[in-house]
Parts: sequence; structure tokens; C-alpha cells
Amino acid sequence: MGLFDKLKAANEERKRRDAAQAAQFKYNVELTQWQKDYSLGERLLKAVEACRDGSNAVSVEMVLKKGEHSIWSGPAGLIETRKTAGGYVGKSRGVSIPIGHTGLRYRVGASSGTFVPGKEYQSVVDSGTVTLSNQRVVFTGQKESREWSFSKWLGADANSSETIYLFHVSNRQKVSGLGFNTVEVGHEFNRFLGLALQIQDGEFQGELEELRASVNELTSKKPQEPKEIE
Repeated sequence: MGLFDKLKAANEERKRRDAAQAAQFKYNVELTQWQKDYSLGERLLKAVEACRDGSNAVSVEMVLKKGEHSIWSGPAGLIETRKTAGGYVGKSRGVSIPIGHTGLRYRVGASSGTFVPGKEYQSVVDSGTVTLSNQRVVFTGQKESREWSFSKWLGADANSSETIYLFHVSNRQKVSGLGFNTVEVGHEFNRFLGLALQIQDGEFQGELEELRASVNELTSKKPQEPKEIE
């Protein structure tokens, strides 16, 4: 074999190895995502089955009400509305009195103008654990506890990364909600919250059938390990 043939063979072998490594990397990424999706699907399914059978899908420390069953729990932060300090906008009048030989002056008198209230903003005020049941969302923190009952539910908002949620309930004027440190936990909460809202009325069969179909579909779509490239 001449030099040219050897170089050509070495180049082809390099391409083969690169292609094999790329295929293996793609498979690993797809398998990891599939495993996460499949695990989540199974947990959603088991949560509905547990509620149907009158049991809890996860162990929680909070006291559950009659007919209430826990389906998910995780770490979260409590988000509530806060307001900056207000102040007067306008003129002031008064006199300025020197303080000895310090170069400082003390102003006495009055201020006039319009009082402008502080601006409202959302802030994380506590950290703790959130529990989802088939009846409500409950936050238990180091300083505060909150609950958002589905019987008072008006809606919810979430940011694009699914890490911040604001809940609207009829028994509370100010909007409050939850924040999650990671996209993965926020994504899980999103799916289980949707599930909880679906089964709050005790209708399980439709949700069970849909989840079983989803899990079966995921099973059929499990990534296959790439064959060795010749």
C-alpha cells in the first residue's frame, strides 16, 4: 500500500470514528431526555392511581383534609407583593439653621406637594416546601405558610422557564405565588399542577387513559443505541 492509500485509509478511519462518536453522543442525549420524560409520565400516572385508590402518592408532613390526597412535593420559595416607600413630589418650604461652626445646617419647616405611593413588585419572602394535593397548593416555609385552594381558583401565570408562578384566587386580593430554583423542578410542578386541577373533582378515568396512552407511546419511542458504523 502506497503512501497515498495509507493517508486515504487513515482519513476514512478518522471519519468513521468521528461519525460513531457523534452518533453515540446524540443517543446519550436523547436517552437521558427520554428517561426523564418516561419517569415523569410514570409518576403522573401513579399519582392519579393513588388518588383514585384513596391514598397519597408522596409522604407529606402537612395535615390533609377529608378526601384530600398528596400528589407532589418539592422545595420552593414564597413570592408575594411588596411595595417601595412612597414620598412627596413637589416644593418644600422652611428655614435652614447653621449648627455652630460645624458647617452643617439643620432644616426646619414643612413640605408641600403630592404624595406618590411606592411601586409594587414581586419578591421572594420565604423558602420552604410546596405540596400539591387534589384540592390545593400549600406552601410551608420557615416563617410563612400559604394555601391556594382549587375551590377558589381563578387562574395562574408562569414565566417562560416555568420557574415562577403567580396564582389568582378569589379569597385573596393580592397576587402571590411560588418560585423554583431549577427549571427541572419548575417543569415538574407545572405538570403536576395541571394534573391536580384535572382530577380535583374526582374524575380519574379520563386522565388515567390519557396518561397510560402517553406512557405507552413513550415506551415505543425509546431511543435505540446506534449500530457500529462500518
